[in-house]
Amino acid sequence: MTKDTRAEFVEQFLKDHCLSVMNSKGADYSRGELDVNSNFKRVASALDLDPLTVAYIYMAKHFDSISSYVKTRKISSGEPIEGRLGDLINYALILASLIEESKPEVIYK
Repeated sequence: MTKDTRAEFVEQFLKDHCLSVMNSKGADYSRGELDVNSNFKRVASALDLDPLTVAYIYMAKHFDSISSYVKTRKISSGEPIEGRLGDLINYALILASLIEESKPEVIYK
């Protein structure tokens, strides 16, 4: 695969398997709240966990499924592996947004 071909593939993959899913499912999970990360905060509060931990657990579920696929080249749910990969990417981005959100405000003098 050439550099250009991979760049096109990545752009299309993100469009088809990440952005469209994040936009559609994200609205459901945030329950229409302005805070798009509210689902992770609600679950964290209910379980006495940190929202970053909740995002990591969601990621780990998909990583486990992907690991199984890599070993067997099969996926038991019938969902294409691209969906699992897209979900893992989305959860990594959500985790990054939670990390960014949790950083203390930097005050420059």
